[in-house]
Amino acid sequence: MDLLDLLRALTLAARLLLAGALLMVVLSRADRLSPTSWRAWLAVAVLYIVLAVDNAVLEALWAQVRDLAPKARLRWIHFLFYNSTYLLHAVMSAVLPAVLIVIAGSGRVRRIALVGAAAVVLVGATAAAGGVVETWDRLLRSTRVLSFLGLIGYVSFLGLLLLGWLSGLDRYLVWFIGMRTAFVVLVPIQEVFFEAAGQAEAHQLWHLPQFLQFAMAATQLGIVILLLRALRDERGVPPIRLGSPMADAGLRP
Repeated sequence: MDLLDLLRALTLAARLLLAGALLMVVLSRADRLSPTSWRAWLAVAVLYIVLAVDNAVLEALWAQVRDLAPKARLRWIHFLFYNSTYLLHAVMSAVLPAVLIVIAGSGRVRRIALVGAAAVVLVGATAAAGGVVETWDRLLRSTRVLSFLGLIGYVSFLGLLLLGWLSGLDRYLVWFIGMRTAFVVLVPIQEVFFEAAGQAEAHQLWHLPQFLQFAMAATQLGIVILLLRALRDERGVPPIRLGSPMADAGLRP
């Protein structure tokens, strides 16, 4: 097992553990979270469970095709499934902050977030209908657009939270999304580089992105474990209160 295989195995293990921990949060500790926090964690759990399951299927497929001839049919199936899940994850990642804003926001903020979520889904659906999953270059160009939309969404989520225009969320969710935001910042840069390098070369240079994926999953797993420990307290985890005087005075958009 080389270093990349080890990193892939560690990433998969971390993602599966994270998905299991998130399931525990939303299924067994719902009564100790505010309703808004619970809905937000449910949205997060959906994304990470899909990510973990897809990752497991991809690793199982890769074990079957890695020694096959380049033009083998099973390799083509793996290629299409990999590209399809890459696009799906890009859409889900980009739409997550908009969903969180809809959950925790109100009024104009919520309506704008709904428009943003619809725009992300439209971009993803248009890309899929255009057959981008069949070519690496077109796939990365499409997902780069989604990455920029997602980055805008995550930064907007954190900004609105700090301004006090989002409410009912717990500090562990804020830490979790903050960690994801730091990773999302790097994704467009990564996609530009690997589009120029090509898919075969990208696989050879995948050690750093794979390590960053593992580091993010492991850190987020730690955050969720801290949340689960806090939820053992009968008082639960109260929402944080952040905001400006304008928000406190009810001057929300």
